[in-house]
Amino acid sequence: MLQQLRILEAFETLGLDPNNELTKKQLKRYYRLLIIKSQPDKAPPNKLSQQKTKESTQKIIEAKNILEGHIKNPDGMRAFP
Repeated sequence: MLQQLRILEAFETLGLDPNNELTKKQLKRYYRLLIIKSQPDKAPPNKLSQQKTKESTQKIIEAKNILEGHIKNPDGMRAFP
């Protein structure tokens, strides 16, 4: 149950629909788009903005790692098989 919740949170973090198929290629594409948007270098120079972008980047990386570990079928996976 806890594992399914983590998978759903990962889908939500990456802005993906858990009911649609997800391939490794798609995961990589969404991950790269979000990482580019949340680069700490692009944030305003104040400390609060820098910290928020670092936290958001870390969440994106964790979400990608969670979903990557569960995509067994190269053609795709769903949150609820």
